Amino acid sequence: MTILFSEALKELRDVHNDTQADLAQKLDVAKSTISNWEQNKCEPSYEFLCKICDLYDVSADYILGRRVDDRDLRKRRFDALTEDNQRFIIKLENLLLLDQQRQTKK
Repeated sequence: MTILFSEALKELRDVHNDTQADLAQKLDVAKSTISNWEQNKCEPSYEFLCKICDLYDVSADYILGRRVDDRDLRKRRFDALTEDNQRFIIKLENLLLLDQQRQTKK
């Protein structure tokens, strides 16, 4: 599954509890610029792409959809969950691994 820059940007904002206005202020651009990026109407310049990557501590590959698996982002998202939800995710992961092992043995 490949994600678009627009989707990655919105997800990163959400994970960091930033509004479009928050991000616009941090990048010193208009809120409409962030909105246009997230609606896939245009894309940021190389300079802003680098600033976004630095701000949210992700690789350019991740934000450009070239690499969906960003372990640091997954860890931050997991850490943001309540303890109950973290336990639920771990149980689900274990169930999926067990099911996968059973399927492999057949």
